[in-house]
Amino acid sequence: MNTESTIWDVFYDECKADGYWHCFLFIPKNKIVFLDSLIQQARECSNYRDPIHYTNIGRKTKNEDRRVVFIKVLTDILLYIIQQQKLDAVINWNGTTQKINAPYVGARVAILRMLNNHETQSIPQKLIEATFRMAIKGPLHYLFTDEHPIIDTINVDFSTSSFQNSFDESNLWERVKNELNKNITFTPSSSITCISKKDYLPDCPFSQIMQFVDVILGSFRTCVVQNTEFVARYFASEPIRSLLLKDYKNIARMKNSRYYKGYSLTDAHLNDQWVFKPIKIENDKNQYDIFEDF
Repeated sequence: MNTESTIWDVFYDECKADGYWHCFLFIPKNKIVFLDSLIQQARECSNYRDPIHYTNIGRKTKNEDRRVVFIKVLTDILLYIIQQQKLDAVINWNGTTQKINAPYVGARVAILRMLNNHETQSIPQKLIEATFRMAIKGPLHYLFTDEHPIIDTINVDFSTSSFQNSFDESNLWERVKNELNKNITFTPSSSITCISKKDYLPDCPFSQIMQFVDVILGSFRTCVVQNTEFVARYFASEPIRSLLLKDYKNIARMKNSRYYKGYSLTDAHLNDQWVFKPIKIENDKNQYDIFEDF
C-alpha cells in the first residue's frame, strides 16, 4: 500500500432509481492518462466510438451489441485498477484474455445508496448534500487510513446550472474539507468541476472517465437489484458480482484480498439516526463467497 502523499482526482456520478446512489472513483492524477489509454483500447476492441451511457442498453439489446461488449471490457478494467496488492492484471479484450505487464494503479471506488420510502425527486437538497458528504467522507477515511491523499479536482456529472440547483457548491466543498481527517489535504486549486454529458469530448480523458463512472454505477445497481429483465446489462455487468459476493464479516480473509480497501459499498438509511450496512445483492439465494483467492 502506498503511504506516500499522492495527488488524486475524483470522478462522481449519481442515480435516482431504487434509492439515491452516489458513486465516486478515486484515481491518482498521474494515472489518468494510463486509464484513458485502457478505455481507448476497450473502444478499439469493441469497435465502439460513440459516447456510452449505461441506460442506453435497453431490454431488447443483444449481448453481441458493440455497446455491451464495450461495457463488459470496462468492468474488467475496473477490477484491474482497484487491485491494491497481489496484482493480477488480466483483462478480457472481447474474447482475448490478456495478462498485461501493467503498472499498479491503486484506484478506489466507493458507492453509497441512500434508502428511503419517498419519491427520490422529493428528497430535500440538504439531505442530498448530507449523503454526498457522507459518500465521499466515509471512503476517504476508510480506504486511505494509512495514506496521505491530496485531493485536487472532484469532477461531477452535471451541467453547472443543474449542479447548482442540487447543491450549494461553495458550502458543500468547504464542509467536506472541514469534516475530513487531518491526513487528507487538498491542492491550492482544489475544486468541484462540472462535466455535462452533452459536453463529452472523444479525445478528453476526463470525458472518457466520466463515462466509465456512469458504467460502474449502472453495473453495480444492475447486479444489486437483480435487474435481469435487462439481459444485456446483466450480461455486461457480471464481473461486478465478484465484489458484491465478498464476505465482509471475514475480516482476516478480506485483508488478504487483492481488493482490500480498493472499494467501499454502503447502504445508508435514516431512522432517527443514520444506519449503515454493506450493499449486498438483493433476493439472491446463492449469495455466498465462492472466490478462494479474491
